[in-house]
Amino acid sequence: MDEDSSKTAQLVLALHTAVDYVYCQGAGVGIVQRAECAVTGIDKKQVIPDQEHKYGFSREKLVVENIKTPARAHMLALVHALGLANGTIKRHSSQATKVQKVAVYSDSFKIVESINHHIKHAPTSLAEVKSTNDRLMIKRVVSRAQKLSCHGLEIYMAGSNGEGRGWERARIMARQKGRQACKSRRQLRRTHGNRPVEEQQEIKGERTAERTFELVIRSKDVPKSSHQEPTCNLRPQNKQRLGV
Repeated sequence: MDEDSSKTAQLVLALHTAVDYVYCQGAGVGIVQRAECAVTGIDKKQVIPDQEHKYGFSREKLVVENIKTPARAHMLALVHALGLANGTIKRHSSQATKVQKVAVYSDSFKIVESINHHIKHAPTSLAEVKSTNDRLMIKRVVSRAQKLSCHGLEIYMAGSNGEGRGWERARIMARQKGRQACKSRRQLRRTHGNRPVEEQQEIKGERTAERTFELVIRSKDVPKSSHQEPTCNLRPQNKQRLGV
């Protein structure tokens, strides 16, 4: 019995995050939190209940939240996940003493690799980040991770393998909120159709992507009269050629 109780005392707070990002239109974030046994992986919802959170960001909120790129949207999902874990530990203080590790899973392996690097080598590693906006978002993630580690918890971040009930549920919620954030289905289909070109623009540099984003926002406010195409009347010339 003592052996079984020691095993159940070792819990892992697992958080699965997923992001649905539609370029220049909106984004959705889904987070599923589960308490699992560190040895068997069995769900321990009787100790810490499961939680689901979803967030939607319209085109305007993408600017306010400083998530004009998909990379920052994934970082923001990690910020919310770490904040959720911190709040859970505070609310369940008696059970939180059993939590040994906080595991956060993201569907972006590239972002996870970058964040793990900065958690180990910050603040000196932040000088490697050229973008000021990216640097600010990375600082937020690192700060949340360090805050949790102060409780004596092990922080583990990894890319999601696309399996498991938690990740699938997070993906569905992110997709739902992402679609709701977009103003119309027609804009959504048009944006997805141009996705390969947008990805190439993002590779060329963040400035190009952000300038494109701002141009799309400004085009919504331009009066329709300014977009009238010039007309060309060739009928008089045609009559002269025909000798009319």
